[in-house]
Amino acid sequence: MLGLIVLGICAAVALTGKICQSLRNGMTVNQVGYVLPGNGFENFVSASTNQKFTVKISKGPLVINSIIQRLKAFVPTTLQSKISDVEEMLKSMADLGGYELESAHKSLTCTTYNSNTGKLGIFNVIFTPISDDLMTVQLYDINANFKMPASFIIAETTISNKWRTKTEQSLIEKPRELTVQAVTDAISMAIAPCLQGYVEMPNEIRDLYTGKSKSEGPGIDSIPSSFK
Repeated sequence: MLGLIVLGICAAVALTGKICQSLRNGMTVNQVGYVLPGNGFENFVSASTNQKFTVKISKGPLVINSIIQRLKAFVPTTLQSKISDVEEMLKSMADLGGYELESAHKSLTCTTYNSNTGKLGIFNVIFTPISDDLMTVQLYDINANFKMPASFIIAETTISNKWRTKTEQSLIEKPRELTVQAVTDAISMAIAPCLQGYVEMPNEIRDLYTGKSKSEGPGIDSIPSSFK
């Protein structure tokens, strides 16, 4: 089964224009409420972090610690115990041994919703080796305002090279009553304004999302979306 984040990304890529227009029109989506975005989406979604830098691969643990601290500040108390799982996933992603330089990368996408603050966050990290001891790190966070019935956290890891893109859903913690379609809708609604250019999105993240959609998309008929 495809991961929920991949489903949300595929829906956003396939239905970008329709999703953005539906948001402007105040379309009601089951289990997902939202602040009306306005023409510029400034009240609805924003890119809170967009950084790209080069570090020694040996400095990976310091980078990971910084990412984890941001997550701790965002994730609700009820899900804080899951952050250690995300940390272990990041450590695995930052191990770039055996990778051909700049022809492949490893990435992690973590989506979490905090019902106390009404914020959904999509945290993206891409590690790419550029020499035997150096790597680039691309960080990009999307925040959106929602009203959903419960908090959740999902994390997926992706390995990409010139031949394929492969994603694994390594962590999912959500109540049973929160449907797959609700999570897919929320993720696609947060990403669509970025893909449409209303919110800044770096090329690396755009390429990651479109690569997932091309390589792993199940076809629009199989995506559980309210916008079809």
